Amino acid sequence: MLQISRLFFAFLQAFMLITYLLVNIKSGAEGTGHIYLMCALLCFIILYLLTQHIFSLRYVKKSLVLIVFFIFYSGYKVLFDTSDIFLLSQHLLGSTNGVFFAFLVGFLQLYSFAAIYFTVVGNGRLFSSFIFIVFIFFLFVLIMSNDILNFNISKVREDLFLIEDNKGMYQRPGSMILMVFISLSSFLAITNALVCYYNRFKFVFAIMVFMYVGIAILFMGLSQILGSNSGFVTVLGILAMFLTYLVICRLNYSYILNIKKLGVGKVIFSRIGYHILIMFTIAMALIGASLVYLLGLFQINIDKLRILSFGGGEVASFGSRFEILRGNFVEHWAYQPIWGHSQVEVFTSGPGTYVHSIVSILTHLGLIGFVLFLILMTTIYADIKRTKHEYRPDNLFTDNHFSLFRLFSVGTLLVFASFSAFYTWMPFWYTLGLLGQSLVISKSKGGT
Repeated sequence: MLQISRLFFAFLQAFMLITYLLVNIKSGAEGTGHIYLMCALLCFIILYLLTQHIFSLRYVKKSLVLIVFFIFYSGYKVLFDTSDIFLLSQHLLGSTNGVFFAFLVGFLQLYSFAAIYFTVVGNGRLFSSFIFIVFIFFLFVLIMSNDILNFNISKVREDLFLIEDNKGMYQRPGSMILMVFISLSSFLAITNALVCYYNRFKFVFAIMVFMYVGIAILFMGLSQILGSNSGFVTVLGILAMFLTYLVICRLNYSYILNIKKLGVGKVIFSRIGYHILIMFTIAMALIGASLVYLLGLFQINIDKLRILSFGGGEVASFGSRFEILRGNFVEHWAYQPIWGHSQVEVFTSGPGTYVHSIVSILTHLGLIGFVLFLILMTTIYADIKRTKHEYRPDNLFTDNHFSLFRLFSVGTLLVFASFSAFYTWMPFWYTLGLLGQSLVISKSKGGT
């Protein structure tokens, strides 16, 4: 009964968090669906009480301490530089650029996924129920995604593949689209680990993968309708990454399982690196061909797409963001190189001209903030790169296959953040909460 209760509240918490993000994607720039967030928090409290003997939250990981310290240090800088409580609240808890909000939602999702894995891997009788619920979960997201797309298609302009009244408010839904997709990718990676563990329901899992691809296509179309090039490119990249990951796990299952330290070197300078290069190229080619086919099927002229500058012949947004980085970075960092300034663009090149890259940490938090960030990322990397002697079948965070997925995902988001996003970009901090942290499982507990 205890295991069923854990599974119920863990799934309910995950469902509520995903629903919260989906209803906010549909609403656009207006924050809504707070009832789902409150329900998720209530589920977490109950789930924590049901799992406190399993997950030892008393033993706080260094990566968790560092990320919380970094987030609140950035908040302190905002308050110190502006003396504006509202800006501070938006920086930490806003649903557009709230770094602590994004990290917290990601960590809550992590807790629900970890509880699900621990419960199912310790009880084979629950595996069939798990597969059924996950299938329903993906079907729900597929239906909701299609509903959101249809809701916005009715508002698309005749001359462009873009809604009429977006008013430039596309970043928030674009970020939340990616956050949902990262959650689905993580859930599917966990499902893959359990399917391999029990060696059952492979056909059903394949159907889930097709549903996942369908959701990705809907999300990419939705991103273009809303005007979010970032949403389109990042979902495309995560999809290609995940399909590559799945094939690599199948081709190198035993090899990956027996790696003692899953570091970047062991991945790149091995047969895994060779397979990554080949499979990622194939995945991108297949996705590209599928998108071209769908554009022709629905008779959508590529000149109407924002990703191609509405017929301008270049990838929109990337060029302008690169120009801002090249033209403003040195000037912004030189303003206060050691401590930085949270409103540096206002005092230099003008409002809105901040550097769209993770290196904006240098301009806004200075060299001190950037060093803290490097220490944080190094600690997260060390946490992902676990040693083989720590492996336990009931501990998701010591499974090399899931660790490889974490390494791929955090690395992919870091690359995206380096080239296209301000350091408060919510999907990045959401990913650090979901995949940059691991929970400590009590050594005395098995699959109870």
